[in-house]
Amino acid sequence: MSRFDLFFVIFDEKRDEEDFHIAQHIVNMHRLKEDSLHPEFSTEEMQTYIKFGRTIKPKFTNESAAMLKEEYKRLRQSEKNMQKSSYKITVRQLESLIRLSEAMARAHCDYEVKPNYVREVCRLMRNSNINIVKGDVEFQDIQEDINKERQEAK
Repeated sequence: MSRFDLFFVIFDEKRDEEDFHIAQHIVNMHRLKEDSLHPEFSTEEMQTYIKFGRTIKPKFTNESAAMLKEEYKRLRQSEKNMQKSSYKITVRQLESLIRLSEAMARAHCDYEVKPNYVREVCRLMRNSNINIVKGDVEFQDIQEDINKERQEAK
């Protein structure tokens, strides 16, 4: 998990109306192909935007750099207060904050990494950190179920 900048768990909750619209959209994409899509930007426009964004090498303002340092310290401090955490805050997370802040500036075609970009990236990082305590997952119960299924299969 340490190779990823952000990690989110997505719960697929059953919602009849939303499920119907999603299914309808996917079926239409297969049935109608290009006619089912009405993008706001053409593929060429998106490619130009991405190419241009890659040329931008944004620089941190003093305020943004200070915010990053404070957030890293805050994350490290909060980790000390957690007992058995599945997620460790390391220099990799600081590097992730830097990469994501720069990416946010590029997405806005901005040559400066502004404080509002850093704030948003920090919010995303905090919300992406999921702590699984060993007691949350009962492996013994799962193993008993697996053993029972094996016995029944014999």
